[in-house]
Amino acid sequence: IRVIEHVERSDLKKQQHGTITDLFGRQEERQVSRDLTEEKYLANAINIPAFEEALARLLAVRNIAHTFIEYPEFHAVILSCNYMARDVLLRSRRAVPKLLKKTFAQHKQGLVKKLHNSLSSMVHFTIDMWTSSEQKAAYQAIVVHFVDAETRGVAQALLSLREFKGSHTGKLQAKAFLEVVEEYDLRGKVGYFTMDNHDANDAMLDDIAKEIDGLDPVARRLRCSGHIMNLIVQAFLFRSKAKKIQDDEREGIDEAYERLCRLSEREEGGIITKAQATEEWREFSVLGKLHNLCIYSRSSTSIYNDFKAEIGRALPRDNDTRWNSWFRLIDVAIENRAKFMDWIQENHAKIEKDALDHNDWNELGDIHAFLQVFHQISVRQGRENTLDEVLSHMDFLHHHFTRTKNRAFSGPRFYARFHVAWLKFEKYYQLTEQAPVYVAGILLHPALRKSYLSEQWKRNPAWVSNAVKAVRKIWSTDYKSYQLPDEQQEKEQELD
Repeated sequence: IRVIEHVERSDLKKQQHGTITDLFGRQEERQVSRDLTEEKYLANAINIPAFEEALARLLAVRNIAHTFIEYPEFHAVILSCNYMARDVLLRSRRAVPKLLKKTFAQHKQGLVKKLHNSLSSMVHFTIDMWTSSEQKAAYQAIVVHFVDAETRGVAQALLSLREFKGSHTGKLQAKAFLEVVEEYDLRGKVGYFTMDNHDANDAMLDDIAKEIDGLDPVARRLRCSGHIMNLIVQAFLFRSKAKKIQDDEREGIDEAYERLCRLSEREEGGIITKAQATEEWREFSVLGKLHNLCIYSRSSTSIYNDFKAEIGRALPRDNDTRWNSWFRLIDVAIENRAKFMDWIQENHAKIEKDALDHNDWNELGDIHAFLQVFHQISVRQGRENTLDEVLSHMDFLHHHFTRTKNRAFSGPRFYARFHVAWLKFEKYYQLTEQAPVYVAGILLHPALRKSYLSEQWKRNPAWVSNAVKAVRKIWSTDYKSYQLPDEQQEKEQELD
């Protein structure tokens, strides 16, 4: 190994010397009479900690390969600014992990201090588990949210990105979270949790609550609104024919969606033939037919170019993880309906079984109109969704469901879609009652306050009074006695 490293270093030095020679016209040879004073000033001007910090950020943030630091061209860029920086440059990619760990440790110390000086009595967490499609890797991300004492603004930081090599049950995830809490000394500041709706997250919070005094695993559990919308739309798009709604609504929807995911993977991976894939997709009715048309329009370079020339653009591909990819596909199809129908007619012999008829277009129109509101809300939420918007968006969706229910449908298939989506929505709408902090977000919003609740829930005034009582309880138990760090210091100085 040492011989290989020596050869690599020798090779690197030769490349570097050649590159720098090209750039500077053999600068070393021209500097026979060296200016020692200039070299001294240039050497003193080098800020090694700042250089290491900047390099670590560049490599980590831009996800650059560690071999980057060995590039002669990179060395040439640095030396063109200061030829005395030669000794600062890292010579081997093997030095990068050490640099990253060192930089992380320095930032970690600063973050611990920021979290302890946070202006909020609690810090809050977003936790998510990601598993690869092949089930080969699983990672738990823990992000903390707090009020920065310096900027007085909301800040967030990634505390942990841990790999789970085997099982990742709720109990194991709780253990990993509690280790992070101890690592950052946050046991006395654990607040609310935002997570998706997986059952393992309930089990995780139950275990965490056993270790953290005063933590209510139900009231402190906030559900990712984007994930809720995704589940509702999945239910709407991919309801199962194999299960009757009354038998097992949840199992039927999950079964259909899992089937779609498996079909997508088998199609993408070439595990099944194109003919088999198109036949299975047709079982998803009009959406399956539209998917097949999209695939055919991309099946060869000539077909793809002809389609773009006739329609004016390509059809966006749907995928199994994001419902809005289906919305975009339907949106483009409807927007270009006339041209799309002409193209279907011209290619009818090859796509006869997937040709969209009048009833199909009517159903696509109803699906598009129904999903339009979900699309608008998802755009509105973006990355900066606030607590008050969760409940107000759910209320808005409730009105949307009510309005849709009272109008005519294109056919029984749309009604079946709508019904399972309504059941899924009702489930999560009712679950918001378990976390009174959602109502707190409304009551503290200057443009909403209690009048919003009175208007939205006017048919059930008891809901308003019960919700307000629950928020007052949160105030008295969690926030009323809290003093801001600067106020606490002033009080201590007065006592001295």
